[in-house]
Amino acid sequence: MLFGYLAYHSNKALSRDHLARVFWPEKQESQPESARRSLNVELNHIRKAIRQQTGMERELIVFDKNCYRLQLDRPMLSDVATFKTICQKIQMLQREHQPVPDELFQQAIQTYSSNFLDDCPEDALNWVEVERQHLGALFEQLADLYSAQLCDKGEYYRATSVCHEILTRDQAHGGDPPPPDVLLWQTRHVQQSGDSNTACFAKSWNESSSLNLRRKPRGFTSK
Repeated sequence: MLFGYLAYHSNKALSRDHLARVFWPEKQESQPESARRSLNVELNHIRKAIRQQTGMERELIVFDKNCYRLQLDRPMLSDVATFKTICQKIQMLQREHQPVPDELFQQAIQTYSSNFLDDCPEDALNWVEVERQHLGALFEQLADLYSAQLCDKGEYYRATSVCHEILTRDQAHGGDPPPPDVLLWQTRHVQQSGDSNTACFAKSWNESSSLNLRRKPRGFTSK
């Protein structure tokens, strides 16, 4: 997991104390020198494994100015980076009070096909869960914005399909039930749609509930 952490933060230089705090928090608190030794041992194992498996002569993990980083000859590509880039574009358009194209929302939903490192062991270190919750919150926020935008345009069937996607995503991946905020979203937009549209909205919801929108989870992974 240490190499995965370095790869995930490949655009950053990470201090020894930071890495020790993330991976050996209790030891770093009570015995910081011991935590640093554990870090050095783990890094040596990773470097040895990289040399044996790739035949690389140069060091992939470099230490400079009391920080570690990956020395890459090209940017690290991942679906997480793609998702975050899409989120930034949507947020920028919102700040400028510009309409957000449906294509951007669709790209975000398609990119986020399951939880971050969904195949990671349950006893994994807490940084995975923290990032998983952060990305999940981003996804739910964007899906809510997209659904609201569709409702504002009177596209209730598409709006309920997006809502259904949120409701079924975690359940399809064996995760927790949908958050209460999503259920509140449904009620809010039904009320905002007005009496003349409520029946149409409910009909669309019932129809969309019968759709098989569950995809095989592949999780966020480095490519």
